[in-house]
Amino acid sequence: MTDTRPDRDAQDAFDEALRELKAARSLGIPGVGLEARILTRVGETRQRRRLAFIPGSWSGFWPSTSGPARVVALGSIGVAAVLVAALVGTVVLAPRAATETPGAGSSPATSPGPTDASASNPPHVGGTCPLTPLTRLAGGSAPEVDVSGLRWRWGGVPWVAGAPEKVAWLADNAGGPEPRISAYAIQLDLPILVDGRPVNFVGAAGSAIYAITTDTGVDLLRLPSAGCWLLTAVWSQGASSVVVAAAPPTATASPVPSTPGPTVPSTQLAMCPATSPSPLPPPQGWPGPAYVDGPFRWLLPPSQTWRIGAEGDKLVLDSGLGWGAGDKRVIAFPLAQAAGIGRLRGTAVTGDTPSISGGTMGVGITLPARDCWAFVYLDAGATSTIVDDLRP
Repeated sequence: MTDTRPDRDAQDAFDEALRELKAARSLGIPGVGLEARILTRVGETRQRRRLAFIPGSWSGFWPSTSGPARVVALGSIGVAAVLVAALVGTVVLAPRAATETPGAGSSPATSPGPTDASASNPPHVGGTCPLTPLTRLAGGSAPEVDVSGLRWRWGGVPWVAGAPEKVAWLADNAGGPEPRISAYAIQLDLPILVDGRPVNFVGAAGSAIYAITTDTGVDLLRLPSAGCWLLTAVWSQGASSVVVAAAPPTATASPVPSTPGPTVPSTQLAMCPATSPSPLPPPQGWPGPAYVDGPFRWLLPPSQTWRIGAEGDKLVLDSGLGWGAGDKRVIAFPLAQAAGIGRLRGTAVTGDTPSISGGTMGVGITLPARDCWAFVYLDAGATSTIVDDLRP
Protein backbone atom coordinates (compact mmCIF):
# COMPACT_ATOMS: atom_id res chain seq x y z
CA MET A 1 0.00 0.00 0.00
CA THR A 2 1.16 3.46 -0.84
CA ASP A 3 2.11 5.59 2.19
CA THR A 4 -0.09 8.68 2.00
CA ARG A 5 0.90 10.18 5.30
CA PRO A 6 2.16 13.77 5.01
CA ASP A 7 5.90 14.13 4.63
CA ARG A 8 6.58 16.67 7.38
CA ASP A 9 10.16 17.30 6.24
CA ALA A 10 8.93 18.22 2.78
CA GLN A 11 6.10 20.27 4.26
CA ASP A 12 8.57 22.21 6.45
CA ALA A 13 10.83 22.79 3.46
CA PHE A 14 7.87 24.05 1.44
CA ASP A 15 6.78 26.41 4.23
CA GLU A 16 10.36 27.66 4.63
CA ALA A 17 10.58 28.35 0.89
CA LEU A 18 7.34 30.31 1.04
CA ARG A 19 8.64 32.32 3.98
CA GLU A 20 11.78 33.14 2.04
CA LEU A 21 9.68 34.17 -0.94
CA LYS A 22 7.63 36.57 1.23
CA ALA A 23 10.80 38.03 2.74
CA ALA A 24 12.33 38.48 -0.69
CA ARG A 25 9.12 40.14 -1.92
CA SER A 26 9.20 42.63 0.94
CA LEU A 27 12.76 43.56 -0.08
CA GLY A 28 11.91 43.66 -3.78
CA ILE A 29 14.82 41.34 -4.67
CA PRO A 30 14.17 37.54 -4.68
CA GLY A 31 17.08 35.30 -3.73
CA VAL A 32 19.10 33.58 -6.44
CA GLY A 33 17.54 30.21 -7.36
CA LEU A 34 14.49 30.80 -5.18
CA GLU A 35 12.06 30.25 -8.07
CA ALA A 36 13.60 26.88 -8.85
CA ARG A 37 13.45 25.85 -5.19
CA ILE A 38 9.76 26.80 -4.98
CA LEU A 39 8.91 24.76 -8.10
CA THR A 40 10.89 21.81 -6.78
CA ARG A 41 9.15 21.85 -3.41
CA VAL A 42 5.74 22.14 -5.04
CA GLY A 43 6.49 19.10 -7.22
CA GLU A 44 7.71 17.06 -4.23
CA THR A 45 5.07 18.07 -1.72
CA ARG A 46 1.74 18.38 -3.43
CA GLN A 47 1.57 14.61 -4.13
CA ARG A 48 2.19 13.70 -0.50
CA ARG A 49 -0.03 16.27 1.25
CA ARG A 50 -3.65 15.56 2.15
CA LEU A 51 -6.38 17.59 0.48
CA ALA A 52 -8.52 19.72 2.70
CA PHE A 53 -11.97 18.29 3.49
CA ILE A 54 -14.77 19.93 1.49
CA PRO A 55 -18.36 19.21 2.57
CA GLY A 56 -20.41 17.63 -0.18
CA SER A 57 -17.28 16.40 -1.97
CA TRP A 58 -14.87 13.66 -1.01
CA SER A 59 -12.90 13.30 2.20
CA GLY A 60 -10.28 10.81 1.19
CA PHE A 61 -6.57 11.23 0.94
CA TRP A 62 -4.88 12.45 -2.20
CA PRO A 63 -5.27 9.52 -4.65
CA SER A 64 -2.38 7.60 -6.07
CA THR A 65 -0.96 9.03 -9.22
CA SER A 66 -2.29 6.39 -11.57
CA GLY A 67 -4.80 6.60 -14.35
CA PRO A 68 -7.04 9.66 -14.57
CA ALA A 69 -5.98 10.81 -11.13
CA ARG A 70 -2.43 11.27 -12.39
CA VAL A 71 -3.69 13.74 -14.96
CA VAL A 72 -5.52 15.69 -12.27
CA ALA A 73 -2.46 15.69 -10.03
CA LEU A 74 -0.11 16.76 -12.77
CA GLY A 75 -2.55 19.46 -13.82
CA SER A 76 -2.68 20.74 -10.26
CA ILE A 77 1.08 20.77 -10.07
CA GLY A 78 1.26 22.64 -13.37
CA VAL A 79 -1.21 25.27 -12.22
CA ALA A 80 0.70 25.74 -8.95
CA ALA A 81 3.98 26.06 -10.85
CA VAL A 82 2.54 28.66 -13.19
CA LEU A 83 1.18 30.66 -10.24
CA VAL A 84 4.51 30.56 -8.41
CA ALA A 85 6.41 31.52 -11.54
CA ALA A 86 4.05 34.44 -12.10
CA LEU A 87 4.48 35.54 -8.51
CA VAL A 88 8.27 35.41 -8.70
CA GLY A 89 8.25 37.22 -12.03
CA THR A 90 6.09 39.93 -10.56
CA VAL A 91 8.55 40.38 -7.67
CA VAL A 92 11.49 40.65 -10.06
CA LEU A 93 9.85 43.20 -12.34
CA ALA A 94 7.91 45.29 -9.84
CA PRO A 95 9.67 48.21 -8.12
CA ARG A 96 10.07 48.13 -4.35
CA ALA A 97 6.76 49.09 -2.81
CA ALA A 98 6.44 51.73 -0.13
CA THR A 99 5.73 50.58 3.38
CA GLU A 100 2.02 49.97 3.75
CA THR A 101 0.09 51.48 6.60
CA PRO A 102 -2.80 49.44 7.97
CA GLY A 103 -6.10 51.06 7.12
CA ALA A 104 -4.51 53.43 4.60
CA GLY A 105 -6.17 51.76 1.64
CA SER A 106 -5.71 53.56 -1.66
CA SER A 107 -6.18 57.09 -0.34
CA PRO A 108 -3.27 59.39 -1.24
CA ALA A 109 -0.77 60.26 1.49
CA THR A 110 -1.18 63.75 2.87
CA SER A 111 2.01 65.81 3.09
CA PRO A 112 2.53 67.66 6.38
CA GLY A 113 2.23 71.43 6.39
CA PRO A 114 5.33 73.64 6.60
CA THR A 115 6.97 73.65 9.99
CA ASP A 116 9.70 75.72 11.58
CA ALA A 117 13.23 74.50 10.98
CA SER A 118 16.55 75.12 12.66
CA ALA A 119 18.56 77.91 11.10
CA SER A 120 22.08 77.23 9.84
CA ASN A 121 24.23 80.30 10.46
CA PRO A 122 27.54 80.57 8.59
CA PRO A 123 30.66 81.17 10.69
CA HIS A 124 31.51 84.84 11.17
CA VAL A 125 34.57 86.28 9.45
CA GLY A 126 36.32 88.64 11.87
CA GLY A 127 36.29 92.31 10.93
CA THR A 128 33.25 92.06 8.67
CA CYS A 129 29.57 92.84 9.24
CA PRO A 130 28.50 90.98 12.43
CA LEU A 131 25.20 89.58 11.17
CA THR A 132 22.76 88.69 13.93
CA PRO A 133 22.39 84.89 14.01
CA LEU A 134 19.03 83.59 12.80
CA THR A 135 16.93 81.88 15.44
CA ARG A 136 14.85 79.69 13.10
CA LEU A 137 13.34 79.36 9.63
CA ALA A 138 9.62 79.99 10.09
CA GLY A 139 7.60 77.62 7.93
CA GLY A 140 10.88 76.12 6.80
CA SER A 141 11.86 79.12 4.66
CA ALA A 142 11.33 82.56 6.26
CA PRO A 143 14.32 83.74 8.35
CA GLU A 144 13.34 84.76 11.87
CA VAL A 145 15.28 86.32 14.75
CA ASP A 146 13.91 86.32 18.28
CA VAL A 147 15.67 89.04 20.28
CA SER A 148 14.85 91.46 23.09
CA GLY A 149 11.21 90.44 23.30
CA LEU A 150 10.44 90.74 19.57
CA ARG A 151 10.49 88.36 16.61
CA TRP A 152 11.80 89.73 13.31
CA ARG A 153 10.69 87.80 10.24
CA TRP A 154 11.56 88.57 6.64
CA GLY A 155 11.33 86.89 3.29
CA GLY A 156 14.71 86.34 1.71
CA VAL A 157 18.45 86.16 2.25
CA PRO A 158 20.49 88.16 1.47
CA TRP A 159 19.01 91.65 1.56
CA VAL A 160 19.56 93.72 -1.58
CA ALA A 161 20.00 97.49 -1.61
CA GLY A 162 16.90 99.29 -2.89
CA ALA A 163 14.85 96.09 -3.16
CA PRO A 164 11.70 95.78 -1.03
CA GLU A 165 12.00 93.28 1.80
CA LYS A 166 8.79 92.34 3.60
CA VAL A 167 9.39 92.39 7.35
CA ALA A 168 6.96 91.45 10.10
CA TRP A 169 7.49 92.22 13.78
CA LEU A 170 5.73 89.58 15.87
CA ALA A 171 4.96 89.40 19.56
CA ASP A 172 7.49 87.33 21.46
CA ASN A 173 4.71 85.16 22.96
CA ALA A 174 3.94 83.66 19.50
CA GLY A 175 1.22 86.23 18.91
CA GLY A 176 0.49 88.30 15.80
CA PRO A 177 2.25 91.43 14.53
CA GLU A 178 3.01 94.13 17.08
CA PRO A 179 1.10 97.32 16.20
CA ARG A 180 2.76 100.70 15.82
CA ILE A 181 6.37 99.70 15.30
CA SER A 182 8.86 102.46 14.41
CA ALA A 183 12.07 101.16 12.83
CA TYR A 184 15.40 102.86 12.30
CA ALA A 185 18.47 101.96 10.25
CA ILE A 186 22.07 102.96 10.93
CA GLN A 187 24.83 102.09 8.49
CA LEU A 188 27.98 100.66 10.04
CA ASP A 189 31.45 101.27 8.61
CA LEU A 190 32.18 97.56 8.26
CA PRO A 191 32.75 95.54 5.08
CA ILE A 192 30.24 92.91 4.01
CA LEU A 193 30.93 89.63 2.26
CA VAL A 194 30.18 89.50 -1.47
CA ASP A 195 30.76 86.06 -3.02
CA GLY A 196 32.69 85.16 0.13
CA ARG A 197 35.04 88.17 -0.08
CA PRO A 198 35.00 91.27 2.17
CA VAL A 199 33.94 94.38 0.26
CA ASN A 200 34.18 97.89 1.71
CA PHE A 201 31.63 100.51 0.77
CA VAL A 202 32.87 104.04 0.23
CA GLY A 203 30.92 106.55 2.28
CA ALA A 204 29.74 104.06 4.92
CA ALA A 205 29.30 105.90 8.18
CA GLY A 206 27.98 105.08 11.62
CA SER A 207 26.23 108.38 12.27
CA ALA A 208 23.38 108.65 9.77
CA ILE A 209 19.98 107.54 11.09
CA TYR A 210 17.27 106.49 8.65
CA ALA A 211 13.59 106.08 9.37
CA ILE A 212 12.62 102.97 7.40
CA THR A 213 9.09 102.48 8.69
CA THR A 214 6.69 104.16 11.08
CA ASP A 215 3.72 102.89 13.07
CA THR A 216 3.23 99.49 11.44
CA GLY A 217 3.68 95.83 12.34
CA VAL A 218 4.35 94.63 8.77
CA ASP A 219 6.07 96.67 6.07
CA LEU A 220 8.22 96.58 2.95
CA LEU A 221 11.64 97.90 3.94
CA ARG A 222 14.12 99.34 1.45
CA LEU A 223 17.66 99.94 2.62
CA PRO A 224 18.98 102.94 0.68
CA SER A 225 22.41 101.48 -0.18
CA ALA A 226 24.53 98.39 0.07
CA GLY A 227 26.46 97.74 3.25
CA CYS A 228 26.21 96.66 6.88
CA TRP A 229 23.08 97.93 8.65
CA LEU A 230 21.90 98.00 12.25
CA LEU A 231 18.08 97.86 12.32
CA THR A 232 16.27 98.84 15.52
CA ALA A 233 12.53 98.52 16.11
CA VAL A 234 10.91 100.51 18.91
CA TRP A 235 7.41 99.96 20.23
CA SER A 236 5.47 100.81 23.36
CA GLN A 237 6.92 97.91 25.37
CA GLY A 238 10.54 97.88 24.33
CA ALA A 239 13.19 97.95 21.63
CA SER A 240 14.92 95.26 19.58
CA SER A 241 17.82 95.26 17.10
CA VAL A 242 19.29 93.07 14.37
CA VAL A 243 22.26 93.49 12.03
CA VAL A 244 21.80 92.66 8.34
CA ALA A 245 23.91 93.06 5.21
CA ALA A 246 22.49 94.54 2.02
CA ALA A 247 24.21 93.36 -1.16
CA PRO A 248 24.58 95.53 -4.28
CA PRO A 249 21.62 95.35 -6.71
CA THR A 250 23.52 92.79 -8.81
CA ALA A 251 26.38 90.52 -7.88
CA THR A 252 28.61 92.01 -10.59
CA ALA A 253 27.79 95.66 -9.96
CA SER A 254 30.30 97.92 -8.25
CA PRO A 255 29.56 98.68 -4.60
CA VAL A 256 27.18 101.61 -4.29
CA PRO A 257 28.32 104.34 -1.88
CA SER A 258 25.99 105.65 0.77
CA THR A 259 23.87 108.65 -0.20
CA PRO A 260 22.36 111.07 2.28
CA GLY A 261 18.84 110.61 0.91
CA PRO A 262 15.94 112.92 1.70
CA THR A 263 15.74 114.43 5.16
CA VAL A 264 12.42 113.96 6.88
CA PRO A 265 11.09 116.21 9.64
CA SER A 266 11.07 114.65 13.08
CA THR A 267 10.04 115.61 16.56
CA GLN A 268 10.77 114.22 19.97
CA LEU A 269 8.49 111.39 21.02
CA ALA A 270 5.62 112.53 23.21
CA MET A 271 6.36 109.57 25.47
CA CYS A 272 9.80 107.97 25.58
CA PRO A 273 9.39 104.13 25.45
CA ALA A 274 11.94 103.75 28.23
CA THR A 275 12.92 100.25 29.32
CA SER A 276 11.66 99.33 32.76
CA PRO A 277 14.44 98.98 35.36
CA SER A 278 15.17 95.50 36.64
CA PRO A 279 13.29 94.53 39.82
CA LEU A 280 16.61 93.27 41.19
CA PRO A 281 18.72 95.99 42.82
CA PRO A 282 21.93 97.12 41.09
CA PRO A 283 25.25 96.01 42.53
CA GLN A 284 26.21 97.61 45.81
CA GLY A 285 27.78 100.99 45.24
CA TRP A 286 26.30 101.59 41.77
CA PRO A 287 24.37 104.88 41.88
CA GLY A 288 22.11 104.40 38.87
CA PRO A 289 19.47 101.96 37.58
CA ALA A 290 20.03 98.45 36.25
CA TYR A 291 18.29 97.08 33.13
CA VAL A 292 18.09 93.43 32.09
CA ASP A 293 17.64 92.36 28.47
CA GLY A 294 17.94 88.61 28.04
CA PRO A 295 21.46 87.54 29.11
CA PHE A 296 22.63 91.18 29.26
CA ARG A 297 22.57 93.55 32.21
CA TRP A 298 23.06 97.28 31.70
CA LEU A 299 24.17 99.62 34.50
CA LEU A 300 23.54 103.26 33.61
CA PRO A 301 24.33 106.47 35.49
CA PRO A 302 21.35 108.26 37.09
CA SER A 303 19.27 109.85 34.33
CA GLN A 304 19.30 113.40 35.70
CA THR A 305 23.04 113.40 36.38
CA TRP A 306 24.21 112.01 33.01
CA ARG A 307 27.19 114.08 31.89
CA ILE A 308 26.23 115.38 28.46
CA GLY A 309 28.96 116.56 26.07
CA ALA A 310 32.56 117.25 27.02
CA GLU A 311 34.07 114.00 28.32
CA GLY A 312 30.76 112.18 28.45
CA ASP A 313 29.89 109.47 30.93
CA LYS A 314 30.36 105.77 31.49
CA LEU A 315 28.00 102.80 31.51
CA VAL A 316 28.69 99.19 32.46
CA LEU A 317 27.54 96.07 30.63
CA ASP A 318 27.50 92.46 31.90
CA SER A 319 26.90 89.34 29.83
CA GLY A 320 27.22 85.63 30.46
CA LEU A 321 27.75 85.19 26.71
CA GLY A 322 31.12 86.91 26.65
CA TRP A 323 32.10 89.49 24.06
CA GLY A 324 32.88 89.25 20.37
CA ALA A 325 36.37 90.71 20.46
CA GLY A 326 37.02 93.06 17.55
CA ASP A 327 33.38 93.01 16.42
CA LYS A 328 31.59 94.39 19.48
CA ARG A 329 30.14 97.88 19.52
CA VAL A 330 27.85 100.02 21.64
CA ILE A 331 25.84 102.52 19.61
CA ALA A 332 23.41 105.13 20.93
CA PHE A 333 20.99 107.21 18.89
CA PRO A 334 18.16 109.61 19.74
CA LEU A 335 14.62 108.46 19.06
CA ALA A 336 12.25 110.68 17.11
CA GLN A 337 8.77 110.39 15.65
CA ALA A 338 9.51 110.60 11.93
CA ALA A 339 6.90 112.07 9.60
CA GLY A 340 8.16 110.04 6.64
CA ILE A 341 10.77 107.63 5.35
CA GLY A 342 14.31 108.93 5.00
CA ARG A 343 17.26 110.41 6.85
CA LEU A 344 16.62 111.95 10.25
CA ARG A 345 18.31 115.07 11.56
CA GLY A 346 19.74 113.25 14.57
CA THR A 347 23.04 111.38 14.57
CA ALA A 348 24.25 108.22 16.29
CA VAL A 349 27.31 107.98 18.49
CA THR A 350 29.59 105.02 19.17
CA GLY A 351 30.91 104.12 22.59
CA ASP A 352 34.53 103.55 23.49
CA THR A 353 34.62 99.80 24.16
CA PRO A 354 37.70 98.19 25.71
CA SER A 355 39.39 95.13 24.26
CA ILE A 356 38.21 92.41 26.63
CA SER A 357 36.93 88.89 26.02
CA GLY A 358 34.64 88.31 28.99
CA GLY A 359 33.27 89.55 32.28
CA THR A 360 32.13 93.12 32.91
CA MET A 361 32.76 95.84 30.35
CA GLY A 362 32.82 99.57 30.98
CA VAL A 363 31.94 101.77 28.02
CA GLY A 364 32.74 105.46 27.77
CA ILE A 365 30.19 107.36 25.67
CA THR A 366 29.57 111.03 24.92
CA LEU A 367 25.98 112.06 24.21
CA PRO A 368 25.60 115.42 22.46
CA ALA A 369 22.23 116.36 23.97
CA ARG A 370 19.53 115.25 26.36
CA ASP A 371 16.94 113.17 24.56
CA CYS A 372 15.19 109.80 24.51
CA TRP A 373 18.17 107.56 23.71
CA ALA A 374 18.31 103.99 22.46
CA PHE A 375 21.45 102.05 23.43
CA VAL A 376 22.40 98.99 21.34
CA TYR A 377 25.13 96.46 21.99
CA LEU A 378 26.06 94.28 19.01
CA ASP A 379 28.58 91.67 18.08
CA ALA A 380 28.72 88.60 15.82
CA GLY A 381 26.73 86.50 18.30
CA ALA A 382 24.00 88.68 19.78
CA THR A 383 22.44 92.10 20.19
CA SER A 384 20.88 93.86 23.18
CA THR A 385 18.80 97.06 23.15
CA ILE A 386 17.46 99.31 25.90
CA VAL A 387 15.93 102.80 25.92
CA ASP A 388 16.66 105.45 28.55
CA ASP A 389 14.80 108.74 29.00
CA LEU A 390 17.43 111.45 29.44
CA ARG A 391 15.21 114.38 28.63
CA PRO A 392 15.32 117.36 31.01
